[in-house]
Amino acid sequence: MVALAGVSLAWLIKWTVGVHRTHIDARLERGYVSRLTRQYQFVALANVAAAGLVFWNWQAGLAISAVLILWLVFPPETPRYTTEAPIIEGEVAATPQQ
Repeated sequence: MVALAGVSLAWLIKWTVGVHRTHIDARLERGYVSRLTRQYQFVALANVAAAGLVFWNWQAGLAISAVLILWLVFPPETPRYTTEAPIIEGEVAATPQQ
């Protein structure tokens, strides 16, 4: 549990630094980035709480950690852009039908 909490905190730090130094795609909507930030903050803090709880009641700490891991298994929200989504290398751009 402690290792999982450490990984969550490391990811939160990496994400926060990337956001503040504008290393993320500038075309992403602010609301989308804010929701991801809040999600990462919640998961990191909940993992820290689960790591602390595991020393007092290991079943409860394990249950909280399992729920968090299952939550992260689901795919993330589709990115929302302020402009058109980028064309990924190797994909063919859609052409309008005539």
